Amino acid sequence: MFATAALHPKACCSEAAVVAAAVHPVEESYEARLLGEVARWNDQAAFEVLYARHVGAVTHAALHICGDRHVAEDIAQQTFTALWIRAGRLAAKTLRIRAWLCTVARNAAIDYLRTGSVALAALDAAANVRSNEPDPQQAALTAEAAHELHAALATLSPEQRCAVELFYFTGMTYRAVADMTGQPIGTIKSRVYLAVLHLRARLVR
Repeated sequence: MFATAALHPKACCSEAAVVAAAVHPVEESYEARLLGEVARWNDQAAFEVLYARHVGAVTHAALHICGDRHVAEDIAQQTFTALWIRAGRLAAKTLRIRAWLCTVARNAAIDYLRTGSVALAALDAAANVRSNEPDPQQAALTAEAAHELHAALATLSPEQRCAVELFYFTGMTYRAVADMTGQPIGTIKSRVYLAVLHLRARLVR
């Protein structure tokens, strides 16, 4: 979906070694600035830096739960989509980006084990993950975020909504969506990408 290389989980001894690795405060500050640039300017270059820094750990977190590399890669893709869509809200909070991403990925992997489908798990899971900053209104905000997401989906064009629902809600691959709809795979990828941009614009208002 994004202009990034194929996912290749980094080898490591354990999930704890990946997820719990200490991040220097300077690095956290740098990543907070990157997330702010994604939120304010839709900065693709800043997003790709975050992607490159964390995709290995995020994929590993999902793989540790689901045990299927292809599923873990799909979950990682969804998790970064959730980061892109919710960048505006996340940038306003005190957030450890890797911890948030890995939590979303793990929750999505658990949902996969329960349902047998990748579905829109990561996008829904993202609405339920707290930032590091305590928020007494979290429950109300979570319900509101879920409502806003579904309302935003209703504003997509029929073609974009079909592509998004097949790719995310049913967990189908781009190829499977292309085969089902009779459209070129490039067209499907473009529709999903544009739909994500549209959803993010709606959700950060």
